[in-house]
Amino acid sequence: MSIDYAKTKSLRGSTLLNNAVFAAKIGQVEMAIGVMRNQCAAAGREFDAIMGAGPSAGAEFLRQGTLKSALTSKMFTGQAGWQIATTGSELFGALGYTGDALIGKLVRDMRYVSIVEGGDDVLRDQKFHRYALPERKPY
Repeated sequence: MSIDYAKTKSLRGSTLLNNAVFAAKIGQVEMAIGVMRNQCAAAGREFDAIMGAGPSAGAEFLRQGTLKSALTSKMFTGQAGWQIATTGSELFGALGYTGDALIGKLVRDMRYVSIVEGGDDVLRDQKFHRYALPERKPY
């Protein structure tokens, strides 16, 4: 959406697409999307490895409580998604805050993710108590 908008938005005798600040922000967003994909794929691989254990898979999931990679994925993608939506909103200028613009809806939707369904504070607490405390770290 941002790139399509930038192709037509005039800025200092050119288009927003040719602006270095715009390009840097889109590059950062593209990198974050790649990291999100990789983290989610890692969580999927960890899930598949446990499921491949056969009948004991349910007991293993119950023992672990959560998968570290899944918890990390949920936290990181929620936070990165918020940053991406915010960046998109900034690139649209005032249009990014209007109720009619799709980017404004995406910003509101991403904020929802960080507040409900295991919001950021709950996920941070789980990450700390399940994985960061020294006695729980596998060495």
